[in-house]
Amino acid sequence: MKDEGSAKSEPVARAPARRRWEEEILFPLFEKKTGMQFGPTYVMRNEHKEIAAHLESIHKKVQKADPSSDREEQKLLEVLGAHNQKEEAILYPQPAVRL
Repeated sequence: MKDEGSAKSEPVARAPARRRWEEEILFPLFEKKTGMQFGPTYVMRNEHKEIAAHLESIHKKVQKADPSSDREEQKLLEVLGAHNQKEEAILYPQPAVRL
C-alpha cells in the first residue's frame, strides 16, 4: 500500500533533478564562459536553497493536514517569480550567444 503522506506532486518530485542539472551543468558552463563566479548563478544557487526550504515547510504542513501554509506559499511564489525572471532574462539567453 502506498503511503499517501509521503507522496510528492510531479513538479516537486522533478525539482531536485532540475536543480542538479542547473547547478552541476548549466551554471558551471555559464560561469566558465562569462567568468562570473559570484554573479547571477551565485544568487540562483541561494534561491534554490530558499525554494527547497519553502517546499519542505509546505510539504510538512500538508503531511500534518495543517491548512496554515499561506505564508509559506506566498514566500515560495515570490522567490520563484524572481528566480524565473533571472533565468529567462539573464541565464537562458546566454547559451545561445556564448555557450
